[in-house]
Amino acid sequence: RTANQVQWKWVVSVCFIFSLVIIGLGILKLNNFMTLSIFIGVVMAANFAFGFLWPAINALLNYFIPEELSRERATIMSFSSMVMESVMIVLFYPTAGTSGENTVIGWMIPASLLLSATLILNFLMQRYDRKMSEPLTLNPIFVENTEKMGTT
Repeated sequence: RTANQVQWKWVVSVCFIFSLVIIGLGILKLNNFMTLSIFIGVVMAANFAFGFLWPAINALLNYFIPEELSRERATIMSFSSMVMESVMIVLFYPTAGTSGENTVIGWMIPASLLLSATLILNFLMQRYDRKMSEPLTLNPIFVENTEKMGTT
């Protein structure tokens, strides 16, 4: 296994756990079981996960930029950052709500999106890895009239 495959598994694991923890916190808030200590613990875990995910995703994106596009690497990385920030802005209002009173419940929306994206991308990456790890089947080239090849 390459380091990037191992890193991908870490990214998937952290995304999966991170989204489940946030969804669980939202469910606790809906049922009025959330305490301050649970909230602080989840926020600390979320910040830790986000601190790991952002550089790991950028490193993976950097790895998957083909050699032919290496001159445009900065543009691709900048575009990736812009798209990520745009998604965060779009999700800001539904996350916080109008008053911010039910912010924790609103966190379930991006956490659900993260969970869905993680499961879909993990499936696609596993399929890609299987496709890339299969040995190439080379079709043998048959030469007709091999006896005549040496003569003109």
